[in-house]
Amino acid sequence: MIAPVGVASCWIDPIKTHLETGWLPDDAQEARKLSVRALRYSLIEGLLYKRSFVILYLKCLRPLEVEEALKEAHEGICGKHLGGRALAHKITRCQRHAPIVRQPPERLTSINTPIPFAMWGMDILGPFDVV
Repeated sequence: MIAPVGVASCWIDPIKTHLETGWLPDDAQEARKLSVRALRYSLIEGLLYKRSFVILYLKCLRPLEVEEALKEAHEGICGKHLGGRALAHKITRCQRHAPIVRQPPERLTSINTPIPFAMWGMDILGPFDVV
């Protein structure tokens, strides 16, 4: 796995190499992680893009490119006329996020009675006076 000349290696390189040549690490566990992770990415004209549900493709940036993109978003043509919310939305597209855990923190337990509140009663109005 060789990084391009003059560019430090980062997380993009193994995924890009795998998509270009099918390369996998020697460690079986790391190879499986890389192949599963690479399924979320596409290589288009030599550039790595992450597939997204909301936006079609998100361009993967190296650390130096991220600094330049954030600088352009804050001080460049984008930062002068965008409001706070729109600028924040543009910047979050540049960030890399961890996957969302959709499992509950504890094991789910079932309720023993099918209608849990059927055994309880409430007297809201009190006793009625019979005349």
